[in-house]
Amino acid sequence: MILPGSVRTGIAANALSADGSARGHSDANIDAGIDPDVAAGTIIDGLAARAHEIVVAEGMELMALQLRAQDPETLFGFTAAEGARLAAARAQGLGPEPTKVNA
Repeated sequence: MILPGSVRTGIAANALSADGSARGHSDANIDAGIDPDVAAGTIIDGLAARAHEIVVAEGMELMALQLRAQDPETLFGFTAAEGARLAAARAQGLGPEPTKVNA
C-alpha cells in the first residue's frame, strides 16, 4: 500500500470543477509537496524491498499518519473541524483552500 502525501505535480491545476472546467491553478499544499523524483524513488525503493506500506509523506501529513495509529480520535476530530471550515467557506461563496500542511 502506498500512502502518499502531497507530491508537487499538476494534479490540482488539472482537476475538474463540478461543471467540468479545469480548476486551472494549484494549491499551497501541492506546491510545497515532495519533489516527484523523490516520491518516485521512495516508491521504487519500497517496492524493491517488498514493503507492505510505503509512506511518501512529510511534515503535517506524516504526523497525521502517525497520529492515526496512535490517537485516531484526535485525528478524526481535526479532520472533522477542517471539513466544517471548508464547508463554511464554500457556503459563503469563497473558494475554500485546505489549510497548508507542509510549511
